[in-house]
Amino acid sequence: MGAAIIQKLKFSEALQRVNNLNQCHILIGNGFSIACAPHLFSYQGIHEVASANGLDYKVRRIFKALKTTDFEKVIKEMENAAKLINIYSRSHVDLVHRLVGDAKNLREKLVKTIALNHPMSPHEIQPERYRSCWEFLANFNKIFTINYDLLLYWTCIRSEAFKIDDGFRNSGDYLKWDNYPTQNLFYLHGALHLYQNSGDIIKLAYSLTGEPLFIQINLELQDNRYPVIVTGGSSEDKLARIINNRYLKHCYNSFSRMKGALFIHGFSMSENDEHIIKTIENGKMKQLFVSLYQDAATPENKRIIGRIEALKAQRDSLSPLETYYYDAESAKVWDC
Repeated sequence: MGAAIIQKLKFSEALQRVNNLNQCHILIGNGFSIACAPHLFSYQGIHEVASANGLDYKVRRIFKALKTTDFEKVIKEMENAAKLINIYSRSHVDLVHRLVGDAKNLREKLVKTIALNHPMSPHEIQPERYRSCWEFLANFNKIFTINYDLLLYWTCIRSEAFKIDDGFRNSGDYLKWDNYPTQNLFYLHGALHLYQNSGDIIKLAYSLTGEPLFIQINLELQDNRYPVIVTGGSSEDKLARIINNRYLKHCYNSFSRMKGALFIHGFSMSENDEHIIKTIENGKMKQLFVSLYQDAATPENKRIIGRIEALKAQRDSLSPLETYYYDAESAKVWDC
């Protein structure tokens, strides 16, 4: 279907088309965070901070050669290059190891840069903006996100509009995750405040230490302890890392079992996240509502629409899927 004949609804109109509001869920992508603070959460902003804080010269040249500021794209290309070199020339083992090592270092650099570039306190965001975000999120029964940052977490803990359960409970020394049936907030790719502690998944929190999360996270990173986060690489690599982590696997399985209506907000549908798209394609959702930012005829929106329509065509042969598009800005997620 061409972008020229796409009907783009207002967010309020999209909600009116939901068959069952008790089975209405949302998948949040990076557009959610960019809408709040573009200079902090866009890849351009993250790339600028990483470059200013010692991004390796060779890696800077790779970004330039690929004409991108997308860390995940660069990591994927480096890892793919290593695989190809290993096939074509076994005599270049050292180069393969360098590429794999540099990709790993870039993944760690991305995590550190996101933490460094992150707002230091939830108080840096105006209460009115949180209130607008609450009103948006209160429309959904379950919330799934691929974002690593703390914006969604901060919004939820300050919420007056709805109850959120991320599956973490106080175990005495820390907040520990377990498989609670009441969980309705899921970090599909992990988050900055989630960590592995032996066999447990724990959550950093201000309430336990009195230290701001920003400080706690950066102290962990200084000690080379990295959060549970799935960054960079191909969709296949991401899925493998998800399956090998008890918490992430639970979130992914919960997403795959969703029924009813799914809103997709701020999700770019990139090849690196094809595992998420395939889950929707093979899932049981009956209605799909996809946000588009600005004109539906832009190259980016045409690509998103093309992927959604291909997904719909695949589903229609097995289990029909209604697809709709809505104006991302009309959702007024962070409006004062």
